[in-house]
Amino acid sequence: MYKRYRGHLYATKGGSTLVNKRVLKYGLENFRFVLLENTTDIKEEILLREQHYIDRLLPQYNILKLAGSLKGYKWTIEQRERASRNVSDRQKERIRNLNLGKIISEDTRQLLSLKATGRELSEETRKLISENNRRSQSIRLIDNGNHYITFKSITECAKHFEVPVPRDKIKYVIKKGIKFFDKYTIKKL
Repeated sequence: MYKRYRGHLYATKGGSTLVNKRVLKYGLENFRFVLLENTTDIKEEILLREQHYIDRLLPQYNILKLAGSLKGYKWTIEQRERASRNVSDRQKERIRNLNLGKIISEDTRQLLSLKATGRELSEETRKLISENNRRSQSIRLIDNGNHYITFKSITECAKHFEVPVPRDKIKYVIKKGIKFFDKYTIKKL
């Protein structure tokens, strides 16, 4: 009980930063910390009783509407960034491994495809995806005069020409080691 009270006053674990800010603003003498009911130490029972009082009293400083759940809570950008920084490499690895090796049904694949169809990505987002693509490989376009341009990906190289060039054509030229437009050599780096 004391931990919860202390948490609210000093915004430590188990306390509310919202309550802490209001106590600092209005003074402790304008707040009451009241025990509404004694219950067992069984977490499920505590959550049931807490939910009962949230529903009945509609407390002003309770930012969560479901006892013991963050569902419906809107994180600020600052909170998201802090949470992202606090995720350890071990946690990231555990999250990555959750779906590793899972077989996705054809129905699920179709639903995911349908959801993604028609989605418009900004140029900035496309660039970020391209830069972070593990399979993306830098290539070099060399002209007859041995001048060259380096591209981060085949897609980026394909966009370089005035006439749109299919990526498959560039892949074919790289694989066969032939000249492109009788002028360029394209090599992987």
